[in-house]
Amino acid sequence: MIQLLGEYDCKVDAKGRIRVPSGLAKQLEECCSNSFILNRALQKHIMLYPKSVWDAESKKVNALSDFRKESLDFKRWWYGGVVVTQMDSADRILIPRKLLDFAGIEGEVTMIAVNDRIEIWSTSTYEANVNQDPESFLNFAENLLGGEGTTP
Repeated sequence: MIQLLGEYDCKVDAKGRIRVPSGLAKQLEECCSNSFILNRALQKHIMLYPKSVWDAESKKVNALSDFRKESLDFKRWWYGGVVVTQMDSADRILIPRKLLDFAGIEGEVTMIAVNDRIEIWSTSTYEANVNQDPESFLNFAENLLGGEGTTP
């Protein structure tokens, strides 16, 4: 089971490359082959999937019916942005301009390890997203995880 951890500040260069920070690169080296999938996320960021995680997610998408318009539209959207990539010898990944534009990424980037995948955000968009009222996150956690008799 893959468990990636950490939040990392990075920069995207003029060619669309991001150097994966050493702490994250080491985690990826230990758990994954050097084959990754980049794709649009459901929010305004990019997802970096280890190949094994991508394969598991794709099985869920492939199970959707080809006889429903919403399913077909989602499959086209899901697979339409896919790019297979690898880290180069300098631990960089190349992100196509189309994906960078989708996520509004220019310059400052925040990479967040979320369980078995990595989210790549424009730093300003990420900060706006996580700097919401902490009370709303507390309420969500309480409703989801705060049942009687449970302990963290």
